[in-house]
Amino acid sequence: MGKSSCIRSWKNKIVSELSQDDEIINALGLNLDEDPDDLVWKRIFCHYFIPQTEEQVRSYILVEIDIPERRTRYGSSDSNIWVHPTIVFYVLTHQEDMHMNMAGESGTRMDYLAELIEEKYEGRQDFGVGTLQLKSDTAGSVNTTYRFRQLVFEAVDVVGVCG
Repeated sequence: MGKSSCIRSWKNKIVSELSQDDEIINALGLNLDEDPDDLVWKRIFCHYFIPQTEEQVRSYILVEIDIPERRTRYGSSDSNIWVHPTIVFYVLTHQEDMHMNMAGESGTRMDYLAELIEEKYEGRQDFGVGTLQLKSDTAGSVNTTYRFRQLVFEAVDVVGVCG
């Protein structure tokens, strides 16, 4: 197996988990015409996605996995043993979908969804070896319409093994 063998399998696992999580589905704020069982490729994407002009405002979750460098736990290396994949979540929210109308929750939809994702994945031990660690949680703008929160988790895996 190649050094990036975990990319597809981890994406599939994550997208499946997100699309079956009732709290996340509720926090996405589905419209009446949306089927909660049909969110993948419509609200949850296993790639970077920027919506075109829409008639309805929405929020999305995007997942990307990168393997930025090979290194040992102590610095860069030509080692063919360890890879350090990063799992990157983007919570992409239309400006007019920021305000949540959920009982008991206040704040922005973008921040709340990011919090749910952090709770779900921080410290997980089923992605590679060891635990997933949140490395950054930052906000930004795609354009004047969409804002995002980016969460970057780092994993450790053995080359050719996808845990």
